[in-house]
Amino acid sequence: MNIQQRIRKDQYDKNRMDSLTDVECPPKPAGFKQLHGITKRFCEQIAPSNFIEAGCVVCGQLTLLSELTPLSEINIYLDRLFQEREKQLVSAY
Repeated sequence: MNIQQRIRKDQYDKNRMDSLTDVECPPKPAGFKQLHGITKRFCEQIAPSNFIEAGCVVCGQLTLLSELTPLSEINIYLDRLFQEREKQLVSAY
């Protein structure tokens, strides 16, 4: 490392340390709006809809319900997935 690089590095380190000393420690308590935002995001993340699973129609693999696409939104025919006897049982219900 040459002299100019060393000077730049020392200046960078000094500026960095100066910016760290400007931080108030311990920080002030969170305000009402910040606490409200934290609580709201936490409640959204732990909502039951983020944990409910359902089986895939084609393969049966359990998948988060939020990642599945409703059959009403898909234009496919599932008749070939069922045998004739199963169709009768499904239509009976």
